[in-house]
Amino acid sequence: MSAEQPTNKDETSALPNAVQQASVQSGVNSGRRRFTKAGIAASGVIVTLASRSALAAEAISPSGFVSVNQSRHGAHQESRARRPQYWATASHWPIDKDTKFNQIFHQCSHSSAYHNMSCAEVIEGKRGHQGSTANGVGPYLVAAYLNAAMGWTEDYLTTSQCVIMGNEWLTTGIFRPTANVTWSSAQIINYFQNTQV
Repeated sequence: MSAEQPTNKDETSALPNAVQQASVQSGVNSGRRRFTKAGIAASGVIVTLASRSALAAEAISPSGFVSVNQSRHGAHQESRARRPQYWATASHWPIDKDTKFNQIFHQCSHSSAYHNMSCAEVIEGKRGHQGSTANGVGPYLVAAYLNAAMGWTEDYLTTSQCVIMGNEWLTTGIFRPTANVTWSSAQIINYFQNTQV
């Protein structure tokens, strides 16, 4: 047997320090990986928001979405809410398609890309700054409002709640679903994508 490959524990001490340290470090790294995976799985952080499979088309309020536990058991209410793409081609709306966005969301300032647009134009994506995440919220807000007006979200998101959410986002750029939680534009969109089909 070569001198480089020890045959028992006593010979391990003959290994150079660098090799012993690398062996110890490897064990530490695998322990850290296990701890990190367990820590993320056990915590209720926003990482859970990205999991589409656990929440796909589930009828859940914004505050409920914050505290959702992916390990819940039992039946979940399925969402009937539709995405902006559905409303863009729908022939029947619960409101006039020419209704201005700022007639519903009164906090829409003159500087907003949505200010003088109809709800149909917002849904169809006829807005400036197409690449902006912030401007992507408008179509989802209109879709949420239309869903609520149809009665498809009455158990968890009313038209009034949609207006409150939209107005807060329009004035502050964020939405607070609960007292200590703040959603960015991307997180608002994520909520709607997980609750609209």
